[in-house]
Order: sequence, then C-alpha cells, then structure tokens
Amino acid sequence: MNVRALRLAGLILTLALSAGSVRAEVPVVRTSTTVVGPGSDPVVVGEPHPDDWQERYDRLDQPDVDGRPPPPADAGDVLIWVPRVLFSPLFLVTEFGIRRPLGALLTWVEKENIPAFFIDLFTFGEGRKVGLVPTAFIDFAFRPSFGIYFFANDAFVDGHELRITAAYGGDDWYKAFLVSRWRLGPSTRISFALRFLERPDYIFHGIGPFSQQDDRSRYNRRFVGAEVGFIQNLWGLGGVRLTTEVEENQFEPSDSVFGDPSLLQASAAGFFELPPGIEGYFVSRNRLAVDFDTRRDIRENGTGLSVSGDLELGLDLNRPGDRSWLAAGSGLAGHLDLGHNRIVSVAGAVRNVAALGDDPVPFSELVTSGQSVLFLSGFQPGRLTGNSVVAWALEYRYDVWALVDGRAFFSVGNVFGEGFDGFDPELLRINYGLGFASVGDPDASLNFLVAVGHETFREGSNLDSVRFVLGFQPEL
Repeated sequence: MNVRALRLAGLILTLALSAGSVRAEVPVVRTSTTVVGPGSDPVVVGEPHPDDWQERYDRLDQPDVDGRPPPPADAGDVLIWVPRVLFSPLFLVTEFGIRRPLGALLTWVEKENIPAFFIDLFTFGEGRKVGLVPTAFIDFAFRPSFGIYFFANDAFVDGHELRITAAYGGDDWYKAFLVSRWRLGPSTRISFALRFLERPDYIFHGIGPFSQQDDRSRYNRRFVGAEVGFIQNLWGLGGVRLTTEVEENQFEPSDSVFGDPSLLQASAAGFFELPPGIEGYFVSRNRLAVDFDTRRDIRENGTGLSVSGDLELGLDLNRPGDRSWLAAGSGLAGHLDLGHNRIVSVAGAVRNVAALGDDPVPFSELVTSGQSVLFLSGFQPGRLTGNSVVAWALEYRYDVWALVDGRAFFSVGNVFGEGFDGFDPELLRINYGLGFASVGDPDASLNFLVAVGHETFREGSNLDSVRFVLGFQPEL
C-alpha cells in the first residue's frame, strides 16, 4: 500500500456523494503544486499552471508546409482495423457506459482536491510514509467484511516495508495478516509473513467438472501460517519468487450462513462424498513462481507477450509418508494495443495438482474457481473444484482513469481430474463479465466485477452463476 492506493480508496468513497454534481465533460489541467507520497504519482492540488495553454497549442495539428503527401498505409495500418471493427460494439459499451462517465467523475473529484483530504486524514509523518486506512469488501454469497489496513515504508530503518491488515465479518469471521519486507538492492527483496484467517462461509459443491449449483454447502476453515520469501526482479520485465510456508488447517461444519446445509449434511444427503483433508492437516509448501512480460510499461505500449509459471511441492507434516503433492501451472498471453491503451489479449492457462503419496490431495489445496478475474471468475471461490484446470480467454482492457483499468472478458474453461483426466470440450463452461480494478499497487487493490458463469456445453450452457464483487481489500 502507499498513497496511490489510498488515493483510489478516497476517490471511490466520494462517488455516491458527488455523482449529482458532475458535468459530462471536465477538462484536465496541470497544476503548480503537488503532494507526493512514497512510490506514488503526484496528487494534484492548487491552481491551473500557466503553461497549460502552451501544452494545448502543442497538441494542435500543425500545418503542412513541405508539400509532401502523407506516407501510404502499410500492412499493419490496414490489419489493425480488423480487431477495431470486431470490437466496436464492446468499445461503445465500455467507452460510453463505463470509461467516460467514471473518468469524468474521478477527474472532477481530483480537481476538487478530495484525494488530498483523505491523504491528510489517513497518512502521517514526514513524506506520508505511514498510514491507517479503512477497508471493506463484498462478494455476494459470502459475508461482507470490514477492516483496517496499516502500512509503513522505511519502518524503523530505510528499506523496510511493514504491512498489517485486519478484518471482521461477524461471528467466527476474523482475519489478521502481517508482512515485513526488506530491500536488499534495487531489484531484490526478502519477505516474512504471518497469517491467520477464520471464516464460516466457505462453500463447497463437490469435486470435478459436473458439480451442481444446487449442491452448495458451507464449512468453517481456520488456518494459521508463516511464510518466508525471496523476490528477484528481472530487469523490469518480470520476476522470480521463491517461498517456503507452513500452515495449520482445521475444518468444522457450518450451517448458519444463508441457510445452506453444512458440508457434512450435504454429504450425508448424497450431494457428494466427503472431500479428502476435511479432518485437517498441517502443510509445508515450497513454491517457485516466474513471470515474464515483454511490455515494460503498458501505458506506453500495450503490445507484447507475457508468460508465467509456477511449481509447488506440498507435504502434510502429520502424514509425510502418505500425503504429498506436486502442483504446476503455466499461462501464456498475447496482447495487441489498438491505440490509446486499449488492449486486446488472448490468453490460456493450465494447472494440475498431482498426488505423490498414497493419500489424495486435500480438497482445499486443489484448483478452484474465482481466484483469477480472467478465468472462471463468474463462479465464486469453491464453486468449482478439481485437480486440474484448462481455460482460454479473450479480454479487452482500457483506461478508465490514470490509476484504474476497465476490462471486459469472455472465457471458456472448467476443472477436471488429476492429469487433466476427463477433459472434454463439451464439458467446458462459458464465463464472461465486466469490471474495473486499480493498477500499480502490489499490496492492495480496488475491485468492481460483475461476471456470469454457465453450465457445461453438454448440459446446454444455461445460466448457472452470477457474481458481484465490490471493495477495497489488501492482498498480502
């Protein structure tokens, strides 16, 4: 977190109060005074800068004085119109239904210096390196949560970052995360984390591609964990992360949330078999994750290729000879910038979790839906669970505001058995949605998402799930 994320949170908190005062078109002006936070963009305050008129003049079309005709269009200039035409209906919806109204509102809010008010209210000390921010998060079908987020840059010594988040969602819903990171150099960091989470509203519908929406059950999960990590940046094009973690997991029935039966009750009624690991386990995870993106700055040029991969070894320390597993995943995406930072992406992702011992992998270590905006996000976390996942997606991403990106996506995918056992194109599910999210802060994000998930093609691809997400939540 830094002043950038706080700035976004403050803007969103004022949307409802200021909506009636926004004009359709609001000019953007440069200012002569700024308030700068650590690692953040300037926060504008003050009066219009006199050079603003010069900038406007510089942007005007200049007269053609050399008499030469413009250069002929090349093949790229012609081909770029193909995706532009195909995405023109989506462009009209996102441009005039989301980007322009929201962008005008946020511009007005910033012009009125409202972000500066929230920065003064929630940040402290020289350079605004310390802050305490309220948080809230809503994901329909789950309890809403409210909390606080504390951040401190250069805490105690230079190069040390401290992050603490705590949240409460009612009885038996508690969250407390702490992360301490140390910069060893311009591109190298180590981190230490402690995590505690208990909540009674986790959902489970069974394992495999055939799970049904009507088979929803609830359970209580409590975990306490500690993690040590090493992060190495790769020349601004990606990074490598090594982590080792231990975590104690306990599960209990929960039948008091939204009237759904407990997992034990649903299993006794024949909805599904009891999942492996429900008795609890003490896990050790060792993980290597690598990501690479040819785009150093998508604001400058959004065309490029991105690749990611991870490998994880898990071991139940209570049953080390019988329960262990290997998880591996990869993703590949190509991106085409249509101009003005409107980016079309085609992406694919696979992941598989395979048992190495005689006992099956605990169900809470398997692949689940709702974890990625691009893949299966129309289904809540826990709605789809399996040993593997296959998914493809088409995404249109666009600027809403300086620190907010809008996105519209369409994807197909589903979960399957170990080693992609049972994969069949007829078992894929359609998934699509619209939303926006803050960018640039690795610790916290502001999210809005409306997404829809469908049944498998074999079942007729009927509407199966609608998901709504809204809130500001630290991701530590």
